[in-house]
Amino acid sequence: MLTNHTLLEELVEICEEIFQQERFPDSQEKGNTKKLNIYQQSIPVLNSQQYEETQEELESGLLNDVADIIPFPYLIVDLDGGSFDVRNGPGKTNVNFWIGIYDDGKLRNGGLYVLHAIQKIAEYFQKNPAFDGYEVVEEIKWSADNEENYYFGVVSMVVKIPGIEREESDWLC
Repeated sequence: MLTNHTLLEELVEICEEIFQQERFPDSQEKGNTKKLNIYQQSIPVLNSQQYEETQEELESGLLNDVADIIPFPYLIVDLDGGSFDVRNGPGKTNVNFWIGIYDDGKLRNGGLYVLHAIQKIAEYFQKNPAFDGYEVVEEIKWSADNEENYYFGVVSMVVKIPGIEREESDWLC
C-alpha cells in the first residue's frame, strides 16, 4: 500500500540517488568536502559528551559552534501536512527538502552549494513528476537564506498519493 511513510522512504532513496556523486563543504574537517547527510523528518540527536544543549538553545542561536554538533551538510526530507479524500480519491502530502550547509571558507560559497542542491531537486522532479505510484502536483517552490557561515534552503512541493479503497457497508446506502 502506498502511504505517507512509504512516500518518505522513497523520497529519501531518490535524494540519495540525486546526490550520490555530489560533495559539499564538511563542517568537521575544514577544507574538505563530503556527501550530504540525508535524514527523514529531522536531524537526529547526536551523542556528544561535550554538549548538553537543548533543541531550544540550538534554534535560538545561543551556541557559537553549532557546526560542531549539527551534521552539516545535511538534507532533511520532511512531510509536514496533507489531506485525505474519503471518497476513494487521491490524497495530497506537503513535502519539504531542507538543506543546510556550513561554509566558513574564504570564498563563502555556501549559498552557491544551496542553490545547486535546490536546482538538482527541482530538476529531478520536473523531469520525473510521477514516481512509484506518486505524482508531484502544482508547482515546485524554493527559498534560500544565510546567516554568517550558515546557508539554508528549502524546496517545497505537493505530492498526490493514491486513495485508500473504501470498505462499503449497508448503513452508507
